Amino acid sequence: MIKDRQLYLYILLFFMAVEVILAFSAFGYIVIEPISITFMTIPVIFGSYVLGPLAGAILGCVFGLTSIWKASISAVAYADQVFSPILSGAPLESLILSLGTRIAFGFLAGLIFLCIRRYSLPKLYIVAGVVFVNLFHSSIVFLCLDLFFPKTNISFLYGLERLVSPSGLLNYTINVLAILLLDKFIRTDFMAKVVSELKYSNRHIRNKSFYIANISFILVLSLIFFGLMYHFYGRADNLLHYYGISLGAEVEYKLVNLGMQLVVTTVSVFIIVEIAIIIFGNYFLRLLFQSRRDMMTLLLNKNTYIRHVNASISDNTSSSYLLILDVDNFKRLNDTYGHPNGDKVLIGVAHILKSVFEDSGVVGRLGGDEFSVFCEDIPQKDIEELANQICSRVSGMKIHGVHGISCSIGVALCCPGEGFADVYPRADEALYKAKEMGKNRYFLDPSAPETGR
Repeated sequence: MIKDRQLYLYILLFFMAVEVILAFSAFGYIVIEPISITFMTIPVIFGSYVLGPLAGAILGCVFGLTSIWKASISAVAYADQVFSPILSGAPLESLILSLGTRIAFGFLAGLIFLCIRRYSLPKLYIVAGVVFVNLFHSSIVFLCLDLFFPKTNISFLYGLERLVSPSGLLNYTINVLAILLLDKFIRTDFMAKVVSELKYSNRHIRNKSFYIANISFILVLSLIFFGLMYHFYGRADNLLHYYGISLGAEVEYKLVNLGMQLVVTTVSVFIIVEIAIIIFGNYFLRLLFQSRRDMMTLLLNKNTYIRHVNASISDNTSSSYLLILDVDNFKRLNDTYGHPNGDKVLIGVAHILKSVFEDSGVVGRLGGDEFSVFCEDIPQKDIEELANQICSRVSGMKIHGVHGISCSIGVALCCPGEGFADVYPRADEALYKAKEMGKNRYFLDPSAPETGR
């Protein structure tokens, strides 16, 4: 079952959108005499299988709500009107029939599939589960019709006969084949990669503008389509009045509601398209992220960091500083405690640098155990305090089994018109001075106004 919340929401919204599209289009219920095929239960079963009982209940609720809406506004027979609390004359019974049975169906399906996955049962159990939940759904619907609405002349026994009719058997077969294909699809390398990309993006790439833009896009498209529908109905109404045709308030109300069904269906299509855009957008965001970041520490990589420093120095007219930091005796740490622990040290140093310079500088990894920080518009006193803080926090790092962690820092003042290549040698020389003075300290390049310690 999907545990990532954002991915869970994407998949749930996708199945909800599919359920709405099937409900308000010609694809949900197909009749080819004497066979009738319904696809309305498939999104509920799919969502239950992938996401679990709660999602199954939510999708069952969507299934029920669309049934109520259709039965409430369409020119339907009494057997269909009983699904509407508005038209049936028995609101509570209709809600049980339309909503209660579908929610129970989705929740039960989720429980069954959860047990099958938890105990790694063979595919035969999936087939049996699909058949059972479909039988359960149909049986409780027919039972409610028989108990609550006997005037429909749809008895429970009649329903049981329908369940084993050619239409019933064909529906079971379609549902079973669909769930087996879904099971095979979600186990493919492609699906594993899509899930991995989304999880990675959700964890490391917080691009709020991307999501705001996508939500805004859905809203704008929905408003445009709503405007088109409003214009169409207005023009159609004028045309009918021109020819002296009056539909009456009830017919106009039902036509407007049918139009709203079309709007909701179109918005559902937009949602599916947007989910696809988010998936592929996250994939390209990750590619962009990887091209700019050091993938172990998630700091800017060397090339991206140098480009940023060069652009910033050329535009800077105030005091700015370049810091070069490396871990003291890093080779000894690697040889003594192993490379995995050495990586933990580097990740820990990167975390400290990001937290200290989050609002005051740009941090990059130049390679190996060498890091760099560029700070703009900052007094010398503040940069020295920050360098001291870094040394103190690195020497206080707690990594199980690793001792003697410290760092040295070289600091150089950046002058307007200089580039990274001009400042780096001075900062690097200051780093070596710090090491000569005993390590676990910073040294400020003497060309700065004052000498550090």
